[in-house]
Amino acid sequence: MKKISILGATGSIGCAALDVVRQRPKNYQIVGLSAWRNISLLKRQIDEFHPEIVVVSDDKSAELLTKEYGNTLKIDIGDDGLTRLAVQPVDLVIIAVMGSAGIRPTMAAVKSGVCVGLANKESMVMSGKLIMQQAKESGSLILPIDSEHNAIFQMIHHVCKESIRLMTLTASGGPFLDYSQNDLAHVRVEDALKHPNWKMGDEITIDSATLMNKGLEMIEARWLFDVHPDTIDVVVHKESVIHSFVTFSDSSVMAQMYVPDMRIPISYVVDYPNRSPTMFRPLEISTLSELHFKKPEEETFRCLMLAKQALSASESSQIVVCSANEVCRRAFLDQKIEFLEIPTMIEKTLEHHTTHDIRTMDDVFIVANWARSFTNELVNRGKL
Repeated sequence: MKKISILGATGSIGCAALDVVRQRPKNYQIVGLSAWRNISLLKRQIDEFHPEIVVVSDDKSAELLTKEYGNTLKIDIGDDGLTRLAVQPVDLVIIAVMGSAGIRPTMAAVKSGVCVGLANKESMVMSGKLIMQQAKESGSLILPIDSEHNAIFQMIHHVCKESIRLMTLTASGGPFLDYSQNDLAHVRVEDALKHPNWKMGDEITIDSATLMNKGLEMIEARWLFDVHPDTIDVVVHKESVIHSFVTFSDSSVMAQMYVPDMRIPISYVVDYPNRSPTMFRPLEISTLSELHFKKPEEETFRCLMLAKQALSASESSQIVVCSANEVCRRAFLDQKIEFLEIPTMIEKTLEHHTTHDIRTMDDVFIVANWARSFTNELVNRGKL
């Protein structure tokens, strides 16, 4: 049986991963799970999958689980607990926690040499160079879970890097695909959370609405696949049926297609290097009467433009964009700022940033903490 730990088990990716495990229970053993807020769902997962270790956010949650499960379950707490779970001896650790909280566990897992199923963008965006260097040293394999990077991984896994001309990530366009700047000035939180194709957590859904999600994915691809920024592009494809394209040096183009269902790329990661049958709905090609593609409107969706600028500028600029976006996204969800203030505040933070060499993980967090502090000041001041 393949032994698996899941960090972020109660989020959308974590739940989808457990659904994949549920399909073939004799093939997998869940060793560890973590949850931050949703303890009731975590308890249901414990009862079904019987992990040896769980990690929760605080002492109160740990006490609740201790009362219920006693000594039958090892319970750990907080960020340090996440890092300890990440280095448990398993065949695969899935990092599905949201935000910069995933960086240290990802680095720890890679350092230990374990195979990592990565669904935490921030790890690659903010510390991708350091993590990939560590993976080379330890022999850790990083399998991307995001549908776009998973598709590219499958298409280029056994291909010479020099034969890759272009990687094109597809973007659904989110709920505001055809909106103008004027339209975006009036959107509410509940509007932004209505993604037309995917069911995701609030944070990632907001990033999809601003197109920052796609900008961060461009940065992630740069480090995951060790390619020049000019090799990465984005196209809007509202049906979300094609997940990425790769154009090769001979001008041939390869694409990967499937219905929008995150369990499909997760199944590939969980079963790697095999590819087992699933019960998930296959794509019926005959039903595809038409597919649509267009260039993203970067002047309207400025978050994408800012991420691309950071990708070309410096590693520290990439950290700033990602960290400032975390603050702005949370502020928008809490209704402290308007939708169009998200790119404005990120841009303002970038303007005040002085390039910083990134040689260690400490450098990463120095820049990230400065960016969060500066952006929080902008949020607290109110409208710009």
